[in-house]
Amino acid sequence: MQGKQWAELDDRTHQVKWYLEETARSVDYIELSNAANSQSWRLHSNHMDFRVGQGRWQWLAQGYWLDPEETTANTAVATTEKQAARAPNRLIQVFGHHTSAVRAATFTRDGRQALSASFDHMVRLWDIKTGEEIDRMAGHNGVIDSMDLSPDGKRILTASWDNHMILWDVASGNRVREFYDDPGFILRDLSFSPDGGSAVTCSDRRDNNTVVSHLLYWDLESGERLREVVAPSPTWSIDWSPTEPWVLSGGTDGLLRLWGTEGSGELRNWTANSGSPIMAVTFSVDGRFALSAGRDSRVVLWNLRTFSKTTELRTTLPEAAAISPDNQRALTGGFDQVMRLWDLASGKEIARLEGHAQTIRSVGFSPDGRQAISASDDGSVRVWQLPP
Repeated sequence: MQGKQWAELDDRTHQVKWYLEETARSVDYIELSNAANSQSWRLHSNHMDFRVGQGRWQWLAQGYWLDPEETTANTAVATTEKQAARAPNRLIQVFGHHTSAVRAATFTRDGRQALSASFDHMVRLWDIKTGEEIDRMAGHNGVIDSMDLSPDGKRILTASWDNHMILWDVASGNRVREFYDDPGFILRDLSFSPDGGSAVTCSDRRDNNTVVSHLLYWDLESGERLREVVAPSPTWSIDWSPTEPWVLSGGTDGLLRLWGTEGSGELRNWTANSGSPIMAVTFSVDGRFALSAGRDSRVVLWNLRTFSKTTELRTTLPEAAAISPDNQRALTGGFDQVMRLWDLASGKEIARLEGHAQTIRSVGFSPDGRQAISASDDGSVRVWQLPP
């Protein structure tokens, strides 16, 4: 099917908006052409945000032109065409019911559902196939900044700026137990232990002109605080090794710190990301590697057997990073609103997944590594099919 439709171009954001009849719903790409200089651009379906509007299917795409000053609404033509093979990194689902920034999102262990946590104080459970909201979990009185799924997939932990952490049962949506940090502390991140019976949190509090930061270890069954470790600088991200008695942290001083989980304190530290603040750290599933994402626009893969840099990825102000289950790929997302898929052996970018309108705060792989999830300050969660 082919047919020309009305198009509108935004010279400031370089976005294209147009309307197609309902019969064009199966279109795989849109081709834009500039009548003034005969240039054309083909936008695949992974660039599109599907919505329903006033009896027509409304598609929104981001296009970047070689010469945007010459591309105006008067010369733009939108053409639809059916393509034989679909783009491999297409958008599968958009969850948009959150009313504020979404700071964390993850697949469930079977890959059929997704969980998201937001500044709107809500945790939501989604059906990936239908796009329906299955459950809504309310209990926080402040913005939720982090979330982690237990190793067995039955529980989640959420941490909020209300000084409050909640353990939830995923199947019922009920609160299992609640935990409180010291007065004035803001919870930044958390992570389950490999057996799911404990957790670690990082938080900070401003005392006059000084920021005090600490790590707290919790017994999730009794609700007791096991111990406190004072951090030398504000800590923003933390992850518990799936295989070793270690916790990895990163923060404002640009150092990666490895902590012993059995009371042995800080085991070692090293400079990462050129010494710039570290926004995210994460272990690989087998615990052999870790990623650090820094404000220097670099994401670094570390070999934890030798504590050496393996690969360095160059992106734009990353806020989130993830390693695929087979350790072959990585996902990053950040201030440029683009989620990128990388090959970790070569350090080359494989694909760009575009569609978010604000900073991406969370990225992750599905359990089989074939899909990806992203969450953004624009209030949406997106699920993508990744190229093979």
